[in-house]
Formats: sequence, structure tokens, C-alpha cells
Amino acid sequence: MTTLLLGLALLVVGGLGIALLELLLRRADVAAALVFVSVLLDAVFGNRMPALVLPGGVQVYVTDVVSGLLLGAAMLRLLRRRNFDRYHRWLLLLGVLLLVSLVRGVAAFGMQPSIADFRQYLFFGGVALYFSSFPVSVRLYDRIGRIWLAMTIPMMLLVCLRWLAVFAGVDLGVPASKYGADAAIRVIDGPFTF
Repeated sequence: MTTLLLGLALLVVGGLGIALLELLLRRADVAAALVFVSVLLDAVFGNRMPALVLPGGVQVYVTDVVSGLLLGAAMLRLLRRRNFDRYHRWLLLLGVLLLVSLVRGVAAFGMQPSIADFRQYLFFGGVALYFSSFPVSVRLYDRIGRIWLAMTIPMMLLVCLRWLAVFAGVDLGVPASKYGADAAIRVIDGPFTF
């Protein structure tokens, strides 16, 4: 019975993943919303981000799933192109170099430390390759800008709650920033600020 439920759950998750991948092939604004939400979740949870632990001790976070989906959608979009731009070639070369670095890291340091270091580059590379696969459009950039502005509201709420905890001593249960211990005013990390 447990095997049947696990198989059914994997089937549902696989179907949802394929449906989301198909949506990402067409809608860059949905991808931008996913990126912004994953960055917001990373800023909120910090080191206590919930993760799926795979065999071998590798933890899969929300940002890993989002960057993997965007990288997969980017590769599928690039396979449909007849010719590559100069920037696409540079990004693909960066991807090859990152894969070589990952393989060398696994050979030298093991699976978990290599994947932990690689996931930052996967997020950047996947998002950059994905958004470079769409043509320039003022309408699309306007929608992405509106989504970005909407996501600044919960980020500013997080900042205000952390400032309340730091300066007024009002602890509302919001986890502290990962790297903000060196300065009281700095309650979110640099990448989340942008």
C-alpha cells in the first residue's frame, strides 16, 4: 500500500512538473514570479529553509527546484532556436565550465559539498539562460517589473519585522538574517536587497 501511494505521489508530482515546465516555456512572467518568491522564501527562512533530503545527504531547496525548472525550460527553448546569439554561446560555455567544475568538485570533495557550492551558480546560470531565450519586449519587461514591485512589499515587511526585533526588542518569531550579525541595520543579505 505504501509503495502504491508513493508511486501515485511521484506520478502527480511528475505531472505537475511537466505542466509547470510547459507553462514556463511560454510565460516568462510566471518564471519571474517563481524566482522572486523563491528568493523571498530564502530571505525569510535563511539557514532554516525546509528541504527534501535525498540519499547521500543532498538537500533540495525551493530555489534548487526553481532553478532546475528554469534551466530545463531554457534548454528546451534553446533547442527550438535555429541559431544562437553571441550571448547564448557565452552562457552555454559558462554552463559547460560549471558542469566541469561540478564534476571536478564531486571527485575531489564528495557529493554534498560540491552540490552545496554549485547551487548558487545553477541559480544564476539557469535564470540568466532562461531569460536570455526570450525576445526583448517592453510589455514583458513591464509585467516582470510589476511582479518585482509586488514582491518588494513582503520583503519590506520582513525588513520591518526584523528591525523591530533588533531595535525595539519585539520578537515576532521572524528568523534573523544569515549574514546580518555584523551590523544591526543589515537585516537581509545583499542579494535579497536587489
